[in-house]
Amino acid sequence: MNVKELRAAFESVGYSLGTRDLKRIVKKYCAKRNHLNLDDFVYCVTKVTTTQDTERKTANDGPANDAWGMSYV
Repeated sequence: MNVKELRAAFESVGYSLGTRDLKRIVKKYCAKRNHLNLDDFVYCVTKVTTTQDTERKTANDGPANDAWGMSYV
């Protein structure tokens, strides 16, 4: 799964991630096997959505954005 495919997958579940964050996910989970299996994808979606939802609830400026980084991956 490449960055473009991963972006489409996250967008299909309602989340938009920056290119930098998507590249980090690909590097961490896809580099050795050149694919992202279903378990890893579900894990990534869970981590990303939980973190973004928490950031959105606690941020005073509005929704979280790419500047808060990928500490959750």
